[in-house]
Order: sequence, then structure tokens, then C-alpha cells
Amino acid sequence: GTYPDGTLELRPEKKDMTGQNGRLSGFVDIMVDNIKVDRVSIRGRAAVYETVLHVSRSFSKGEKIPRDATYSEQRNRFDLSGRPVRSFDKVAGKVLSRNIKKGAVVVHGLLAEPFLVKKGDIVTLLAVNDSLRIVTSGICMENAYRNRPVEVENISSGRRIKGIVRDKGKVEVIY
Repeated sequence: GTYPDGTLELRPEKKDMTGQNGRLSGFVDIMVDNIKVDRVSIRGRAAVYETVLHVSRSFSKGEKIPRDATYSEQRNRFDLSGRPVRSFDKVAGKVLSRNIKKGAVVVHGLLAEPFLVKKGDIVTLLAVNDSLRIVTSGICMENAYRNRPVEVENISSGRRIKGIVRDKGKVEVIY
């Protein structure tokens, strides 16, 4: 039908009528000169385009993604799963926690900080207190991040001890 002459305004029943999957549903009041003249049901699918980061070739778990192997492209956010990465700055220095295929969108859940020490690495073991500092070598028994506990085998004694990763290749013994 037709509506009376005047200033037409569409007022949605709620601020956000779009679900996480992009489905749009709800009611819109049709106002003419601030007077409600009708209410209509709206149903459909919304599309919101964002620039997201893609990889130009496949990568394996544990690899770093170089800048020249990425490109940006507009994608409908409702077609994406996870939190997509929008710029290379969020990828720099990180490693992949899973494999990724050529053309895939890079999501935050795929990225991890690299291990500071890896299983099998030779590390410097430091035992420090107020009056004594002992330095020896050990073999890392597991992968670990900075300021995280790790098990290390002392090369001279063969004993396994716990330590905290303080820097690349340096583990401080826990007493």
C-alpha cells in the first residue's frame, strides 16, 4: 500500500537484528512524521565486508608466515569462522599452531608465540641464590615458552630437574 505524505522513517524494533551467522530477522516500524503507521517483518541475510589477511601458499604447523606470502582481500565477516587477522603486524614473529592451505584466511586461533626452548635443545642451567651461582648445561625434555616451567636433564649428572625458561637457551633452576 501507500503511506501518507510526510517524513518517512524506519525504526527497527531492536538495535541489532543480525545474528552471528548473518541472518537478519525482526520487525521494523514505519513512521511518518514520527507517527507509527505500520509494522513490517524483515528477514534475510546480511553481508558485512572486512579486509582480512590470506596466505598465498600452504604452510605447515610450526612455520612462520613471511610478509611476502600474505595478501589482503575483502570477505563477508559472516562467512568466516574464528577471529580473522586484519594486518600482518599480528602475524609477525608468530608460528602456526596448525597447517594452513593456500588462499585460507589467517585467524588468531592459528597463531602462537614460538617456543623459546625446544625439546632436545642444549640449554644453560643457572642455579642462583644470594651467595652462589652455578652454571652448567642441560638437555631440554620438552618445548617451553618464556617464564614457563620446563624439565631439563643435567648433562653432567644425568638428573632431571625443573626450571623456568628465562631467555632463549637459558633455564633457571627451581629450588
